Amino acid sequence: VEEGAEVPCDLCLLKAPGHGCYVETANLDGETNLKIRQGLPQTGHVTNPALARGLEGVVRCELPNNRLYTFEGTVTLAVGGAGSSSERSFPLGPNQLLLRGAQLRNTPWVYGLVVNAGHETKLMLNNRASAPIKRSHVDHMTNRQIVFMCGMLFLVSFFSAVGYEIWSKAHMDTAWYLGFLIDSPANMGYNFLTFIILYNNLIPISLLVTLEMVRFVQALFINWDLALYHRESDTPCQ
Repeated sequence: VEEGAEVPCDLCLLKAPGHGCYVETANLDGETNLKIRQGLPQTGHVTNPALARGLEGVVRCELPNNRLYTFEGTVTLAVGGAGSSSERSFPLGPNQLLLRGAQLRNTPWVYGLVVNAGHETKLMLNNRASAPIKRSHVDHMTNRQIVFMCGMLFLVSFFSAVGYEIWSKAHMDTAWYLGFLIDSPANMGYNFLTFIILYNNLIPISLLVTLEMVRFVQALFINWDLALYHRESDTPCQ
């Protein structure tokens, strides 16, 4: 792969001039800053296509997935001179992986070994997956608390309905002032719904509205912050 070209598939970096290569992953994650990738020292002698074709070894790595920032694998190479060579395994990580769609920058050329190609590359698998819903830690915590409070509401309402059913049957003859002799007590399902309405204040619906108001006010303060104002282009923080 030469400078300025897009990496056509997921590559394990074998050799780059100098101490490594620089890639731009804007097509993958939107980040425009350059990231450095380094090959293994054991493959540093691969400086031309003939040496690349003569390299012998075995790569064992994880199955194709859509995780852009993780990679685990090993490469087994023959180490030593003729007649005394032995096989050794070396670890591979994200620093040795060039992803499909990344662009080679500030590096004349690199040699790599194909790990995943076609629809098995991380880029294709990531595009196939549904986009994750981004929520803050506060939103996750609030959602868990609301689910817990809903469970508590149903649990308390159920026990209250059971208790009312037991009490009404035990005092049907003595509690004449409740009119049980004229109109029989409501069934348990009706009482369960009644207690849900009575205990509905357990659900903090106003908490969600309060969080949205806090975010709105924080956004206003960020827009008004003079430390985030760029005077040369007359651009406030947005």
